[in-house]
Amino acid sequence: MNESQVNIDGLVRANRLREAGVVLAASIPSERRQLRDELTAWLARVTEADTQRRVDDLSAEDYAKARAKLARQLLELRRLLDDGTAAAATSAPQASPSVFLSYNHTDAADASAVRDALRGGGIAVRMDADSMQPGAAIRDFIRRSIRATDATICIVSERSLLSGWVGQETALALATLDLWDERRFVACYLDTRFLDADFRLCATAIIDTRLAELESLFPLYAEQRIDTNDLNSEKSRLFELRNQLGSILQRLRDSQCLDLRPPARAASLKRLVCTIGDRGGGSR
Repeated sequence: MNESQVNIDGLVRANRLREAGVVLAASIPSERRQLRDELTAWLARVTEADTQRRVDDLSAEDYAKARAKLARQLLELRRLLDDGTAAAATSAPQASPSVFLSYNHTDAADASAVRDALRGGGIAVRMDADSMQPGAAIRDFIRRSIRATDATICIVSERSLLSGWVGQETALALATLDLWDERRFVACYLDTRFLDADFRLCATAIIDTRLAELESLFPLYAEQRIDTNDLNSEKSRLFELRNQLGSILQRLRDSQCLDLRPPARAASLKRLVCTIGDRGGGSR
């Protein structure tokens, strides 16, 4: 058993799962893309379980069970690395680049324009309106789409940054980028509100108002003996967005974003197609 294996086993026994996952990440070679994808998804599940516990969406008993399951999954990923059994097909080069398009549905018309421009340049595009099957779980679709594509393109607007789903998509795409430095993240903005110094304060106040509205419904649910799963799910998304917003804004402000406002849109779309088509550029 090598030093990395010993470290991972020790961290798992100490219930320091995220640290164990980071150690495993450093051991996975670049050609093992499927294994990297699986570890990225595993880290997202760790974050999800921790968030649900913080907002009381998971009982202490259920949280312990979730952590035990995550520990077993991590050890299985380590075994796959040791045995060299990851599917070789995932390392084969793609015939053409592909992207996952992240957007808020209120910006659907702008997202469609980006999709059409990319497809016109021979780039495959995954977006929920076209690619998500009826009945599919949104969270699973997001994870699969980010894992299956070369880049994530985020349509940034004040509305999208206040969307729990877009926040999750952005955070997961950036986490993948930070872990592997392979896939890219490109932000295209419809307004520049995110650049204002007070944006995080204003956005947090809006999120807190939504959270307070949800909290006010819990006693009413209890009176009617209604299960609160729907409230808990939305509450978890809002807490994740609240916690991740600072990091998301920092990355957006520190990277080169493309302007999709009408005067600059045509040139930005042309540049976006060239960037993705050449498999270069994007956020690093």
